[in-house]
Amino acid sequence: MFKRIGLWTFFLSILFGASPILIALSAGWIGAAADCTVNEAGANVCMVGGVDIGETLAYMFVMGWFGFYTIPLGVLGALGGVLLFIIGLFADGKRTTQT
Repeated sequence: MFKRIGLWTFFLSILFGASPILIALSAGWIGAAADCTVNEAGANVCMVGGVDIGETLAYMFVMGWFGFYTIPLGVLGALGGVLLFIIGLFADGKRTTQT
């Protein structure tokens, strides 16, 4: 059971830690695909399908700064997940030797 919880903790922590960076990269990719300028200074006009998404892209791009908080927390959570996985390996080993 600890192995499964450890794996889930590891992968969800990595996803949590990387999510702001992935959102900021997505904003850059969407802006490049739409031939728009995306930066942290402010919103630029970016028309896609008749809708201006420039402000949304600017907010998404600034979201990368949350990585200063989420990356260390994600690393700590991933280490905790690895620790739980290792505990699960030893717990399974003890159970099989006792029977």
